[in-house]
Amino acid sequence: MMMRAAWILAVVVVLQLACGDQQATSPTPVPTPVPQPVPVPVPATAAHTAALTPRESEILALVAEGRSNGEIGKQLFISTKTVSVHVSNILAKLDAASRTEAAAVARRRGLL
Repeated sequence: MMMRAAWILAVVVVLQLACGDQQATSPTPVPTPVPQPVPVPVPATAAHTAALTPRESEILALVAEGRSNGEIGKQLFISTKTVSVHVSNILAKLDAASRTEAAAVARRRGLL
């Protein structure tokens, strides 16, 4: 008799599982996972790039005139190394690979 009761209980559990009754094996309901939105990368545009500081804008204008770091440093009373750091920041913010490209990008975006 005991064997038959165990067999019947097993059949009931299998049928409940087949019908989607999650309480057959778990006393608490299993939460259904909610799909999370996948973040989509946004391409950099003029509105998304970091704004240039006033000093970077000043240095960018001199770079666009073809001045060297040394010439810019003398004109602005800052070291050549400081100019170099500003130029690196400008290139990064404009996503430019060279001083020439930075000047071209700045002109296209109306920064000069």
